Amino acid sequence: YVLLIVLFFVYLFTKKRFTLFIEMLKDILPLRYKYVCKIHSKKSLHRIDGDRWRNHLVDSILGSKKRVQDAKQYLDNGAGIVVAKGNIFSYKEWIGSNKKIVESFAKKANITIKDDFYFPAGSMFWFEPSVFDKLVEFIDLSKFDFEKGQIDGTKAHAIERIFGLLCYSKNKKIREI
Repeated sequence: YVLLIVLFFVYLFTKKRFTLFIEMLKDILPLRYKYVCKIHSKKSLHRIDGDRWRNHLVDSILGSKKRVQDAKQYLDNGAGIVVAKGNIFSYKEWIGSNKKIVESFAKKANITIKDDFYFPAGSMFWFEPSVFDKLVEFIDLSKFDFEKGQIDGTKAHAIERIFGLLCYSKNKKIREI
């Protein structure tokens, strides 16, 4: 027999993206889960294909039993994050106006930023929770600003890049399914 425990953490949306995710991490890190899937309902209004993109992200990571099994297998074999195909981006190419925030976090967390690393775009993915322990430790939630529709340069956009930085700092990979 296999015991499967599934818990859903539902948080009310606020305009402070990722604050809820970090709060959820505080709740689940002590539970030592191996696999967690992060999804959200935010629409990317700046993209004409925003609905299609969101559906692709969700379908790719949760669309079938095989996709869930594949994600778990990747996490068991060295991945820290598993994201939908086509949603891994280069930090160097997509730094935007996030460099100062990312570098400040890296300094606080004692992480060296190598020349380039990759991060999961779209913020929906499977992950091993321990990859994000420094996010909980070094991000000050009281300093998050409400977003006003910006498409770059906010703490939330920097955190999306920090996801990749944290993954590589733990010697983990980002894989696609």
